Amino acid sequence: AGDDITVVEGEKVTLDGTNSHDNDNDELSFFWAQISGSTVTVQGVKTSIASFIAPELYHNAPENLIFKLEVHDGQGKSHSDTINVIVKNINNNPIAEAGEEQEVFEGETVSLSAGGSFDKDKDTLNFKWLQAKGTPVVLGQTNKEQLVFVAPNVTSDNPAELIFQVLVDDGYGGSSKDSVKVIVNNKIINNDPSANAGFDQVVDEEETVFLDGNLSYDPDNDSVSYKWVQINGTSVSLVDQNKAITSFIAPTVAKNGDTHTLDFQLEVQDGKGGAGIDLIRVT
Repeated sequence: AGDDITVVEGEKVTLDGTNSHDNDNDELSFFWAQISGSTVTVQGVKTSIASFIAPELYHNAPENLIFKLEVHDGQGKSHSDTINVIVKNINNNPIAEAGEEQEVFEGETVSLSAGGSFDKDKDTLNFKWLQAKGTPVVLGQTNKEQLVFVAPNVTSDNPAELIFQVLVDDGYGGSSKDSVKVIVNNKIINNDPSANAGFDQVVDEEETVFLDGNLSYDPDNDSVSYKWVQINGTSVSLVDQNKAITSFIAPTVAKNGDTHTLDFQLEVQDGKGGAGIDLIRVT
């Protein structure tokens, strides 16, 4: 069966039995069989020369494959021999995956994951994170698959670009690295506008009454819209009720000494979901 052979995974291996002979010069038949190790497909098992592809190894220790060659002389006599084929692992570099680019707001907790990293040899991976660019942040545990940090404050409307790098190694000299970008946006807080419907008023019947919301304001300096509605009392018709100043004619009072109490509500909106409300009473 020949001398023992040492090969690397994925290599084509030739088993050579041509040195077999018969003292009577009888014609020999051959049969190769694998008797130990990871199963491989042997080509030419009934010929003097057989071959197979060395299996891939998912560990760093070499593996020993044993093959047996039987030769027959056609006269009832046979003999066998074995050969050891030692297959060595080729350490493949792991593939580092730092994850997809992220876009976050300042102050958010950001989680980066290298969980997509893998090793063809199924070696256990080690991780090392570092920040490669951008406003420095305090990193969590840098030797874990996942990295956590808090996005820094952005002092302008321009987003900040942070780049992080993960180095992955397999413990056997193989390594690779990958980077991921994190865009940090300024977090704009929308403050509610403040509605001011003015002071309560006392007026005479049939007088034109003006309700003035011009003292309303928005702390973010957003443009605001106005909406006046009557919520109590004798119904009146409001003029320009969607403007800062609205007006109406005070209703007639039936007899001396009687009064009408009218309540109005002013709602101010900033167009960004913020709103403020104030009330005014007219007697």
